[in-house]
Amino acid sequence: MSWPMYLLKVAAVQGLLLAVYYLLFDRLALGHFKRAYLLIALAWSFLVPVIPVLTVFVEDASLPNATGRSFTYQVNDTAAADTSFGGTAWDGITLTIALLKLIYLAGVCYGIARLGSFFQSIRTRLQTGTRHWVDGVQLVILPYAVPSHSFLQWVFCAETSRPSRAVLIHESTHVRQLHSIDRLIVAALKLAWWFNPVIWLYERAISDNHELLADRSVVRAGFDPYAYQRELVHQLQLQSKDYSLASGSSFHVTKKRFTMMTTQVPPFSRILGRCVLLTCCMALTLLTLGGRAYAQQLDHTHSITTAEQVEEKTLQRTSQQPPEDEMTLSAPDVGDAFNLTENSEGGHSFTFCVPQQARMTEWQSPRYQVYVNRQRVHADQLSRYSGNQFAHYYVSPVPGEVTRVDIYTEAQAWRELRGDEGPALPPPPMTSTLGIVDTVAPPPIDLTQVAPQAPTTTQLTEWTGSTAYGIWVNGREMPADQVASYPAGTFVHYQLSELMLNAVNYGKQKYQVDLWTAPQFEREFREEGGASRPNIPPPPPPSLKKG
Repeated sequence: MSWPMYLLKVAAVQGLLLAVYYLLFDRLALGHFKRAYLLIALAWSFLVPVIPVLTVFVEDASLPNATGRSFTYQVNDTAAADTSFGGTAWDGITLTIALLKLIYLAGVCYGIARLGSFFQSIRTRLQTGTRHWVDGVQLVILPYAVPSHSFLQWVFCAETSRPSRAVLIHESTHVRQLHSIDRLIVAALKLAWWFNPVIWLYERAISDNHELLADRSVVRAGFDPYAYQRELVHQLQLQSKDYSLASGSSFHVTKKRFTMMTTQVPPFSRILGRCVLLTCCMALTLLTLGGRAYAQQLDHTHSITTAEQVEEKTLQRTSQQPPEDEMTLSAPDVGDAFNLTENSEGGHSFTFCVPQQARMTEWQSPRYQVYVNRQRVHADQLSRYSGNQFAHYYVSPVPGEVTRVDIYTEAQAWRELRGDEGPALPPPPMTSTLGIVDTVAPPPIDLTQVAPQAPTTTQLTEWTGSTAYGIWVNGREMPADQVASYPAGTFVHYQLSELMLNAVNYGKQKYQVDLWTAPQFEREFREEGGASRPNIPPPPPPSLKKG
């Protein structure tokens, strides 16, 4: 799922749950429940798009990820490789994206400046005011006129108009119930996602509910609601715009606050009914906007369907025997491989199909012969590639026990479409099984051209006298003392290699020495198909001489 789609789903869930809040709970005297609901709704909105709800079974070539995309291009024959991404349209898209990023960064910078200004104003008030502990909270008395407000553990008020007992209880409620934490959470979301109007509405709803919670505390303390309402109106005359994260009075909520002060808690049956509706709405958001788990529907029979998607045609086979090494299937022509069709403008339409990793794994079966940029690769080499290294593949619908698969990098695909002459481009780099070491895919080695290279007595002495070497004779690991008992003429060929990170003996040994006796060398390097036949056991070691 792309980031834009994820953010759109998050915003949709937030908007739906906020609408449910205003329809079902906004006018109910359930302050603590509403506070929990608003915070949980925000958290739920970020989780819904990533929770897999439905499993969708699709053909794997159409899976919506980076290795299963299909691209269709309309090009002219003379400029096949130059008209897909270049030009004024592409430059315009790039400029638009850059402009949107600049606008986003400007909004973030503005939000950071406002947040910094607020914290600086809090610091100034703490340095200017006089602090007193009253009923477990810090009362900060300022030498200039300000409305009573609170932030974190501090309650701010003016020296000339100290708060009444009712207002002090109101602000102390904000402090004890940690309302500033809610405001800071929403402020962080606004900073990163300032262009989302739903976040601003959540901030408004959370702020209103905080005030209602504090007002209910005053009424429960036994104060006359009407006298307290007159005190709130007086506080409005001192209202300032510098308290964006502070808890205090605001005019837009005053009428609602006056009504909610005396509203009774609804009966349990009414609350239960609305909670059932809420549960249904949350389930609806999960079903409609939740994540999708895509799975391949296994089917061993496929057909080529449309010009927009080239699909492999796996034929029914009567034998599952592995193909002979010397069997080579003919390469497809360009028209078949790319499904070229003439268009109305005199050019050609064609399709790029990116192989998915599931197909890359399937093609390691002996039923397939795989060619990367027209060069044959074997299963162990193919396993070290990933599908997103390639731009196109084609499975030749040829009857028989073996199916040819051609895979192309993007550069080679364009060469094929243009009809460039000359050798194909080399395959892309392969990765080790640990994904650490990059190597170039080697071409198949003609073992019959390998000349025997016999080890010298000095080399054997060095290898058997050091624990850094692991020694293998005819494909079997052998202790150094046994190898030392053989005369030098026993072995006709050797290979010395450094152990890779994924080797079994890596850490215990640094090098591996492979030794071949004459019969094994003839079988493995000279006989056709000898490399796949069982190794000849090494001769028994001579008896060790007793000193």
